[in-house]
Amino acid sequence: MLEEDEELLRRRAKECRDPNEKIRYFVLHSISTGEEITAAARFCMVDRSTVYDVIL
Repeated sequence: MLEEDEELLRRRAKECRDPNEKIRYFVLHSISTGEEITAAARFCMVDRSTVYDVIL
């Protein structure tokens, strides 16, 4: 992801009503800012397999 996507991901997460979709946006945001998989999972309170499912 590009750094320019950060604002878009934040906006989409804020407007989103589906909790699962919101988690996907937060995971994508974490990964796009350079976080490691484990750190992104911890930040979003999900397991690493969920993070892998989102990004693959």
